[in-house]
Amino acid sequence: MTDNTLSKKQLSWLSAGMFLSIAALWLQLPWQILICSSFFIAWRGLLIQKKLTKPGKMLNFCLLIVSGLILATSISPVISLQGCVGFLVLMASLKILESESTRDYLLLVFLGCLISACLLLFSRSILSFSYCLLTMLILHVALLQSFTAPAKGSRKRALKTTSIIFLQALPIALTLFVVLPRIGSLWTVPLNSNVAKTGISESLTAGDMGRLSQDFSVAMRVTFSGENRPEKSAMYWRAMSLANFDGRTWSRDKQPIKLSQSALASLRKNQQTVTSAAALNTQQYRYQVMLEASGRSWLYGLNTAMSNGAKLYQWQDYSISKPEKVLQRYQYQLWSDLNYIDNTPLSEQQWRVFTALVGEDNSKSRAFARQLKGQYGSAEKIVSALALRFNTDFIYTLAPGKSPPVNPIDDFLFTNKRGYCEHFASASAFVLRAAGIPARIATGYQGGQWSADNKYLIVTQAQAHAWVEYWSSNKGWQRFDPTASVAPQRIEQGSVEVLDRFNESLGFTGVLRANSWLRHLQLNWDGLNYQWHRWVLGYNTQIQLEVLKQLLGGFDSWRIGLLMLGVMFMVAVPAAVIGFWSSNNASADPLLTLITKLEKKLFKLHFVRDKSETIKVFLRRTAQLSANNKQSLMAISQRLEKHLYGQTRHFSVADKKHLEQLIRGLK
Repeated sequence: MTDNTLSKKQLSWLSAGMFLSIAALWLQLPWQILICSSFFIAWRGLLIQKKLTKPGKMLNFCLLIVSGLILATSISPVISLQGCVGFLVLMASLKILESESTRDYLLLVFLGCLISACLLLFSRSILSFSYCLLTMLILHVALLQSFTAPAKGSRKRALKTTSIIFLQALPIALTLFVVLPRIGSLWTVPLNSNVAKTGISESLTAGDMGRLSQDFSVAMRVTFSGENRPEKSAMYWRAMSLANFDGRTWSRDKQPIKLSQSALASLRKNQQTVTSAAALNTQQYRYQVMLEASGRSWLYGLNTAMSNGAKLYQWQDYSISKPEKVLQRYQYQLWSDLNYIDNTPLSEQQWRVFTALVGEDNSKSRAFARQLKGQYGSAEKIVSALALRFNTDFIYTLAPGKSPPVNPIDDFLFTNKRGYCEHFASASAFVLRAAGIPARIATGYQGGQWSADNKYLIVTQAQAHAWVEYWSSNKGWQRFDPTASVAPQRIEQGSVEVLDRFNESLGFTGVLRANSWLRHLQLNWDGLNYQWHRWVLGYNTQIQLEVLKQLLGGFDSWRIGLLMLGVMFMVAVPAAVIGFWSSNNASADPLLTLITKLEKKLFKLHFVRDKSETIKVFLRRTAQLSANNKQSLMAISQRLEKHLYGQTRHFSVADKKHLEQLIRGLK
């Protein structure tokens, strides 16, 4: 079959499927590649309409060279996931221009399906999966049309047939998904390092958290076991502590120390006393975190989070991390006791680290710290005095202005008095250290937004937060959040709507978020995606065993075999019945079917056809006996005679409908 024998409709379906396959990658591939491939597909469309001629061998070679240059200059490095997908897209779109045979046509259908599946390498959301399924449906329609002769209504029949095949395959695919053993990846494909990164980093400078105030992308989702949930004011999702301060920036220790064996044993002892979710007290929680791809290695948890995962690291500051970076959505289980206190005395080295201040700048703040030390003495009273000062004439804002390069702490405490969480935290930690009290800054997220069904918590990047941890000789490390003093509603409610109140320029996106209907719609959509990732993408061996036990009473081979046979039977029997019925109807002559209907109608009117009568003689006799139906019967006779004995036997849909209307009109 040459290119000339392919119909316009067949090539149109193929071009549409290829274009949809490539268009899905517009967020993952450079615009140069997408424009180049779209141009080749558009050229194919003009060839279908006979408005352009097919390029020759020399022009094809030039287009190949141009495509290679575009690929090399738009993606770096070329040998990467994006580079391989871009190469596949360009070569497939070039192949459309030179397609000349059925083999080329079938190859393009296969390439289109492969490109559609490439979308799932970058995004595995339910929307991406549905889009991929739709594209493959269109490509399979094109595949089916390549084996059928072009005719009126063939496109509709091909779409119907393909849809039926997809629906028949769906229960089998779902059953295989449930029962097939879960195995780990045979290999992994690394994404570029800049695919996804969180706003939380290993350092903190004034203004860093404020820049995240308009980033409402999801950072993580948290599901608590049972009905016991902490208040939002207690939801401090801790990432790490920052102990090093150079005068402007707080940073993490480059060589963190793992959690001591005594503290680890104490935490495990507390955890072992809790045998079930129902036994948890009001300050002990078990929860599952679904963390978005961050490009970082650390994880997030509540106070003194404890992990059951053997492959996770637990550090001395009670932070948790993975051995490798989180480059795709990751789920983990944690246990937290918010009342747990580790009052192990600090070593001399730790004391020096947590009280160190560089240089002699911010002299006013140092003097203020000495004043508080002389007036109050204890760490708790100094913290209370700081909270009272922040609650008087300070303003919590997302746009505090740029800090001066010299004496930024003095400027904030005595001049500007406007800031975001990191301004208050940095100033508080500085004053505490200047007063001789060990202090550090903790970073992470605070609060969250409950889902539409109130079953899990959504934490966004806009809820990034920083607070202070200071050392008390009696109580160990204690949390002090100065934001709770100047803006208590930010901590107590911790929702997106509250964050917007502190933004002095909401903009268009802020107005949209204020719309309750749109917000409710967004939460419902997030809930759908959450369940998809939790039960479909997160379907592991443990969940599979639980599902099979509940569904079949066990996971023996004979149980799974019976399930597969039952599903096959449920699919095969309806398909066989429908096929048998369709074949019988298709084999019957539509004209003879109408004659049978006519005879049944006249039988009800007490007119019976003799065995020796032709249909023409029968209708003329009936017309003479029934004056009311004479005109209709003569018209029916003329049309039947034309189709039965005329030169053409073509019986159109319009002829059939007209005869059916005449038969129904008999009375």
